[in-house]
Amino acid sequence: MREVFCRVCGWSDGGVRWENGVGSFDICDCCGCEAGYEDVTPEAARGHRERWLAEGTPWFDRRARPDGWEWRDQLDRVPEAFH
Repeated sequence: MREVFCRVCGWSDGGVRWENGVGSFDICDCCGCEAGYEDVTPEAARGHRERWLAEGTPWFDRRARPDGWEWRDQLDRVPEAFH
């Protein structure tokens, strides 16, 4: 099984973040979560999301932020088990 959306914020750069239960260890351009480290459990992903939201949803890599980006729409793509 492949996951392309960040378990924390729902962002996807088109790459695979998780495959067959193994994280890619790639850093999310949006929230800065490292797949396979900071999002292994739903609780860990939720904790990272809470911090990211409390900080005002800053982009880890501001250059990657698309025009017209809306964090609320993006959160709809977080895998169901990690809501």
